[in-house]
Amino acid sequence: MWEKLFDLLIGWWDAVKLFEIIDQYEEGIILRWGRFNRIARSGKCWKWPIMEEILTEDIRTDTLNLSTQSLTTDDGVRVSVSLVIRFHISNVERYILKVKGDDGILGDMAMGIAEQMISDSEVDYVHTAELKAEIKEELIRQSSEFGFRVTNVNFADNSKANVIRLMND
Repeated sequence: MWEKLFDLLIGWWDAVKLFEIIDQYEEGIILRWGRFNRIARSGKCWKWPIMEEILTEDIRTDTLNLSTQSLTTDDGVRVSVSLVIRFHISNVERYILKVKGDDGILGDMAMGIAEQMISDSEVDYVHTAELKAEIKEELIRQSSEFGFRVTNVNFADNSKANVIRLMND
């Protein structure tokens, strides 16, 4: 009983307060009647009660460790690849309005780019800094549409894969 009353009071307070404090490591957007109105920077952020809502995101640098994927190069060699991506949110409006959930889209994008570039390359090229630079450049280009800024891409694991197939008779 008290819990529901407490939740109601908190919801009412969130709707009628005139400002929010946004932490230094956050940025956000202000929605007026559900539509984007302006960017909310750190510090005291004024808003119109009831008609405006502030949505914030942590914009600090983060890393994303992608699990190992087995891929086949253009010359038919199987390789195992795992990526580590360092990034931050550079455009909070794009991120909040275009990305559902967390940074899963960045991981999917990175592995898609890596898969395409590795499958179009020979095995000797897979182990070079040039391929890593190409993957990073393409990931920077594609991820900026969603508000990400990729600052580094590394191979955590990049080796020939041993394929073992078990057959049932």
